Amino acid sequence: MNSTVKTVVFWLVIVFSAFLLWQVMKAGSAGQKDKEVNFSQFLTDVDQGNVKEVTITAQEVRGKYRNDNSSFHTTARRTIPT
Repeated sequence: MNSTVKTVVFWLVIVFSAFLLWQVMKAGSAGQKDKEVNFSQFLTDVDQGNVKEVTITAQEVRGKYRNDNSSFHTTARRTIPT
């Protein structure tokens, strides 16, 4: 195999690898999207039984809706102790 062919194959492998990496990164970021809802809407959805699961970390609330399994997130309001 002469050096020109080796160089072309090398650059084709580099370009193909970069394309694959870009596709993986694009797919990874698309999977992380979830709907942002305000806290009042979140409470309404809970009262109506539309929420399937919830994870609360500090003030961040993340969960999934029951009907379509879509994800959402909101920020819990701080309550002032009385």
